[in-house]
Amino acid sequence: METELWANIRRMYEVDKISISEISRLLRIHRKTVRRALESDSNPPVNEPRGRRTKSRLEPFKTYIVERLNEYPNLTSSKILMEIQTTRL
Repeated sequence: METELWANIRRMYEVDKISISEISRLLRIHRKTVRRALESDSNPPVNEPRGRRTKSRLEPFKTYIVERLNEYPNLTSSKILMEIQTTRL
């Protein structure tokens, strides 16, 4: 979160006595973002990177897919899926 946004949220809440819902409407941000800013007393909260929490279902087939696309660049994803499904059975 940017320092300026964090400071604005805290000022609006603590000095201007504006509610969390009203702050979110005025700044066009989610209420959870306002709450995160208010929970952090000394510094703006750091945005945690969002990423995949689980391994991709295609991960075991990644090398196969890359090889097939290198060999046949115009091969469609549906064809590759059919190939994977038939070889797994």
